[in-house]
Amino acid sequence: MTDKLLIEEIITKECERYELEKSGFVSDRHTAIQELLSGYSEFLPEDCSLEEFVERKKQLLHDWYSRKGFAKFFCRKAEKPCMFRMVKRLSQNVLSRLRRKQTEETVDDELRLEEGRTVAFKLSSALYAELYSEICCSGTLYATPGQLEEACVGRMHTMFPLKYALLYKRLTAKDSEFWEEMWRLIRRFVRFLVTEKKRAEDEGTVEEVSMETVLSVQEQMEKGRLESIASAGHLLNSLQMTGRNKFREWMRAEERKQEEVLLEEEDARWQQLQYVEMTGTDRIDGRFAYLLEVNEENVYDVCCALADVLDYGRGDVYRALVEGMQETVQVISMLYVENKKYEEIARILYGGSDEKRLANLRKLVSRGKEYLKKRMAELIVTYKRKGQVPFVGEEEE
Repeated sequence: MTDKLLIEEIITKECERYELEKSGFVSDRHTAIQELLSGYSEFLPEDCSLEEFVERKKQLLHDWYSRKGFAKFFCRKAEKPCMFRMVKRLSQNVLSRLRRKQTEETVDDELRLEEGRTVAFKLSSALYAELYSEICCSGTLYATPGQLEEACVGRMHTMFPLKYALLYKRLTAKDSEFWEEMWRLIRRFVRFLVTEKKRAEDEGTVEEVSMETVLSVQEQMEKGRLESIASAGHLLNSLQMTGRNKFREWMRAEERKQEEVLLEEEDARWQQLQYVEMTGTDRIDGRFAYLLEVNEENVYDVCCALADVLDYGRGDVYRALVEGMQETVQVISMLYVENKKYEEIARILYGGSDEKRLANLRKLVSRGKEYLKKRMAELIVTYKRKGQVPFVGEEEE
């Protein structure tokens, strides 16, 4: 290959590698080639070794950049978009090479997010702005683009893969691009939990639990609770633990909602039973003589009898029914006879109406009603076996 062809190839590669034409440093590539050819009568001697070629090429480019004044050009353009793009391109090239060479041995070295993705090599816009300011706006002048590239290579090698301290700094600085990666990781893990539990995908649940997890992690960041974590792997464990806890909270909330719906439906049925009118013939021959005619296997009839006995509130039948269940019966009477709300009953009995007390109160009523229905059916069987029901005297009436 002749000297002319070699120089043409060298200048072409330089222009493409550093985008010299786009930045405005080279206005015409052919003119630049002619300038170099005029300054060198013989670029390479015969039988030139590879080491000699590299050295002569380096000297050739250094002389050319010096004559054209790259240092002054860099000084003028340091804060211009053209130089910003050049350095970003160089940095991304270095980052790509680093990522290809890096062996991902453990998550302590890198926080993996998805297959083929890792936040350890994330160069966000905000992080690159800091990097560019450090390299190009610190007062250092570069005589050639090669020196600028060497500065980028050195800084990128010391920065990547990111250590946890820098990762934590980016997250606490609310770097949106890093948080997008965190969001992707959390959502993937939560989707796994939801699919495993429900045996089907539920995007609404995934989005809700993921958002709660992200907000919780951000709150922990603001309070400094994650600052002492030693590695990205430990952060990964912390994110998964938070996501699992938020999913459990969501499951408990759904169970409470379902339980409240069932209790409200049951309350409505009992309210209807409370107002069932009994016929006049039911009351002859003693207040509760009609119990001998009640079918103990008919839940509706048993509930009607139970409501009547509780409403009456005294006598041998009532005492036999409520024995050992006075507190539960008191709550049920306040709820269905006096028409008080759960909140009011909780304040009367417990001095407060927080969620825990209300939940306990509802459980007490639900279990109490089941026990009383069973107890009422047992009493009806007992009275039938005896052939009589304890008579309610006038003093009790």
